[in-house]
Amino acid sequence: MKPTFPILRANLLATATAACMSAPAWSISYGTYDARAMGMGSVGVAAGNTENAIFYNPALLALHDGDEDSSRDGRLFVPIVILQASGAYSEAVDIADQDLDGALSSAVDNFNANQDAASAGQVSAALTDLDGAIDDLANEDIGLDNFIGFNISEPGDREGGAFFFGTRIMAGGRATVPEQDRAVVDRYQSAMDIIAAGGTLADIDPELVDDDGNLIDPNDSLSSSVDIGAVALTEWGVAFAKEIDVMGLPVSFGATPKAVRVDVYRESRGYSDGDLNFDDNYKSHYTINGDIGVAVEFAKHYRIGMAIKDVVPHDFQSTSVDEVTLRPRSRMGVAYTNSLFQIGVDMDLNEIEPLAGEAPYQDAAIGVEFTPFWGWDFRAGYQMDMTGVRDYSYSAGLAYKVTRFVFEFSYLKGSASEGGGVQLGWAF
Repeated sequence: MKPTFPILRANLLATATAACMSAPAWSISYGTYDARAMGMGSVGVAAGNTENAIFYNPALLALHDGDEDSSRDGRLFVPIVILQASGAYSEAVDIADQDLDGALSSAVDNFNANQDAASAGQVSAALTDLDGAIDDLANEDIGLDNFIGFNISEPGDREGGAFFFGTRIMAGGRATVPEQDRAVVDRYQSAMDIIAAGGTLADIDPELVDDDGNLIDPNDSLSSSVDIGAVALTEWGVAFAKEIDVMGLPVSFGATPKAVRVDVYRESRGYSDGDLNFDDNYKSHYTINGDIGVAVEFAKHYRIGMAIKDVVPHDFQSTSVDEVTLRPRSRMGVAYTNSLFQIGVDMDLNEIEPLAGEAPYQDAAIGVEFTPFWGWDFRAGYQMDMTGVRDYSYSAGLAYKVTRFVFEFSYLKGSASEGGGVQLGWAF
């Protein structure tokens, strides 16, 4: 109920990184880092190309024919912007903007000053708005996963390299609203309806009135709580890949060593504890990590790939005892590709524990790209959670290249989520 208002007002609007639900440790998902992959359902381990290989499978950098000085297949993308949020997150931002808790307190103060039917109606209206917010947000998952950065890639003849810099901001969780808080709203709503119809304070539940004959502010009786968590991963990475012969089979191997900064925020707050204090509950960490990948291409059209992000596990604490666990995340993909059409399927090989401790999930996705004529790419994708915990999503994307300029856009929509991506590039 109420924790979504004063707390999220300070949190969601100011930082766009908050979410709620309790748990002692969090993990981080594989992620979506560019507009092409978003438009294709976030596939990229096998269906990726040399332009986005550094994000999903660095081994794909070596699946390229031709010298880097003559192919013009090098790319610089800046900026890359990916935004994803649950529907409940958008609702929380809207509700926080309305200051419903403050409106209710003001209506109660006005009623105590006048104690007439009109002021009772104002309290009743404020309670109705609050009750509607409860229905929208109570015990709903709130999620956020954004990325902004740039990358540069230069593939060679069955080898390649790339560099990227970017920050990924993640949050996830749930507002906890006990049934007794719902009952408080219902009791006050009934009392105000009685007075608005011509009754007096003597006609309502005496527990709602203090010794001085004033209506008690219902905000003081609410016991909802939130457990806020947010993580920002800032990474600098250099990828390299090489195709080598393994018992007569050409196999591409790739790696991306990275310098990583991890900013962790974690705080548990009760309804009456006031606004969040980010300065006291925020901590930064620095470490070194890396991604690795392997890919095999058969008959120039068929691919299979596997990649692991953050191969070295690390635990990072906020100023509280709670931890973010950066565990290795493995994903496998298969793809068919030619000059006109690509289709790929990716699947997480292990379950992911979300940031704020919801049930584990494991994603699978399918994506297609169609190039009907030079300079245009049309994309579509579908992603689902194999555990059935999270909602499915559909996505679409478009890329247009004119001379050396590249423009790419994507849009994602699920019944409980929405997102979009854009990136601008230069071919060299």
